[in-house]
Amino acid sequence: MSDSIHYRPEIDGLRAVAILAVVLFHLRAPVLPGGFTGVDVFFVISGFLITSILIRQQSAGTFRLRDFWLRRARRLLPSLAFILALGSLAAFLTLFRSDFQRFGDQCASALTLSSNIYMYRNAGNYWGPEAEDFQLLHLWSLALEEQFYLVWPLLWLGVDRFKRCPPWVALGLLAAGSFGLALFASHRYPAAAFYLLPTRAWELLLGCLLAVHGSQSTPLSAPWSHRSQQALASAGALMIVLSFVFVGRNGRFPAPNGLLPTLGTVLIIAFASRDTVIGRFLSAAPMVYVGRLSYSWYLTHWPAILFLRPVGVESPWILGLVGLGLGMACHHWIERPTRTIPESRVVTRILVPTLAIGVFAVALPHLGMRADPATQRPTFWCDCDLRPSMTSTANQPGCVESGLVGSVTNGLRRAQPIPGPLQALILGDSHAKSWMPGLDAALGELGWHYVAFPAGASSPFFAPENPRTDRYGHTPYWPSNTREEFDRHRRRFIASNTVPLVIVCARWFNGHLWTEKEFDQDFEDLLRAFPNSQMLVIGQPAELPFGSSGFTEGPIDTGLWTPFRERASSREGRRRIHERILKITRRHPRVHFLETESHFLQDGVTRPFKDGQVLYRDDDHISREGALLMTSTLREALRKCLQPSPAPSP
Repeated sequence: MSDSIHYRPEIDGLRAVAILAVVLFHLRAPVLPGGFTGVDVFFVISGFLITSILIRQQSAGTFRLRDFWLRRARRLLPSLAFILALGSLAAFLTLFRSDFQRFGDQCASALTLSSNIYMYRNAGNYWGPEAEDFQLLHLWSLALEEQFYLVWPLLWLGVDRFKRCPPWVALGLLAAGSFGLALFASHRYPAAAFYLLPTRAWELLLGCLLAVHGSQSTPLSAPWSHRSQQALASAGALMIVLSFVFVGRNGRFPAPNGLLPTLGTVLIIAFASRDTVIGRFLSAAPMVYVGRLSYSWYLTHWPAILFLRPVGVESPWILGLVGLGLGMACHHWIERPTRTIPESRVVTRILVPTLAIGVFAVALPHLGMRADPATQRPTFWCDCDLRPSMTSTANQPGCVESGLVGSVTNGLRRAQPIPGPLQALILGDSHAKSWMPGLDAALGELGWHYVAFPAGASSPFFAPENPRTDRYGHTPYWPSNTREEFDRHRRRFIASNTVPLVIVCARWFNGHLWTEKEFDQDFEDLLRAFPNSQMLVIGQPAELPFGSSGFTEGPIDTGLWTPFRERASSREGRRRIHERILKITRRHPRVHFLETESHFLQDGVTRPFKDGQVLYRDDDHISREGALLMTSTLREALRKCLQPSPAPSP
């Protein structure tokens, strides 16, 4: 804490509470679903301390804007440079090309104090699975504070010189305006409300208001009785704990739900003197040490998690301890020593090295210093997709409506008349499209004609007349009217054709697309549409742990230790949905399941390359080469579906 104001150890203890909550939340501790609100605690503390420093220096006549900003740089940038350098090394060794380039973009946003804006535009939902594609996601809060530090001294000088309006009134109006904007945006624009300064400023301004009203030499509780201090400090602690436990990702945040941790923090700063139980707890030596460590630990904990999980480190204890160890090293070897650098040397000894490290981190993904394990690019049948944005659903006279027809003589063609008896119908999303080369080859070897309805970003199931959830509603890919029209085409075709075999492919586990009950209901609806048909369900292959830009954009650039271990959440989600399908096969003998993930796994790790060929197109779609590799497996599974059942033993 700065020596410009009286040191209060209980504030460091409060920082310890906040960092522990954030780390446990990121380690997926089930008891702290609201642990992310520890950041809100940090915001109030920052507003209080920075305004306390401004008031004290202004009263002493020592405030200089340039010196203020240089001290902020000396406090924040060395540890940031450390994490950019360490992260760049880990990214170089482990990240796939698209993630490596995205890491460089994140470094650029960190250098320009715009990580929160970058995450708003690219990561979106802080709680979504996409967040795990951003190793520097946590820097959004640091960027927001840095933006506040740039603006706040100027604003404070203006407020202080405007004598007609007391500072607390001006700050109160600013905080109220920011909170009102946050209330509106949390409902209409939740991602913007979460990441951007205008909707978060009220949290820092609460701390600023507290500093304006308080004494800088004693806690703010002086006029209150000891019993009142105990009660109010305890109420503040309870509010913070309740926010950690009950403020979930589905509520409106940061307003109004952010009131719970922020007002709780205000009460603790104001009333938790060392004469109170809460103050004594927060002032204990272990709490103070963790609080002093909090900045460095915050910087290191999230990259440690995201770089280690893909290589198979799933234990929360190991992930947490590695992040803690790196944080301790950063604190003792980087953060503390650099605080003694004179302000006259900050530019040459901190700003310039940080800028150099950052520029190198941004440039590193583009230097072409890593190997390409593949001898050719993957291919994909990009033209066979019935998604409205990719093709028209208009009928052609004499042809199958909005379908793809394949035969043993002409291969896959769009909207061709069926050349012979129809043996198979293929339904599915973009995963059906990725399986089409292997299915086309297998069906061709069997001499079976087929029709396919692959439609990216769509469920293979039929939308019910009264949808149970919004998963069949309007989406950017499927406006609700086009989805309804597509289902009408499919139903008309089914009503006028007898199909011995229905093949269903999909990305069965796709986040939280279905609940188990909804999945069972939708599958039963599909079965009722084909009362006399056999059905083959193709299981979902193992996925890769990087984003969806995939292998088709430029060279396949991998690091020395690039892991292809699937994320535990994807693996577990796929296992659960496959178990649901297997239960359906036991209830309905005419439903068959083809397991595919083992063909793309070796020792539990997804293998995207074989003999120089790329078996995946992106993180979850197999390539044409991957599908053709499965031709014989698909052929045997198809044959077994239509083989007559053996006669029962006498």
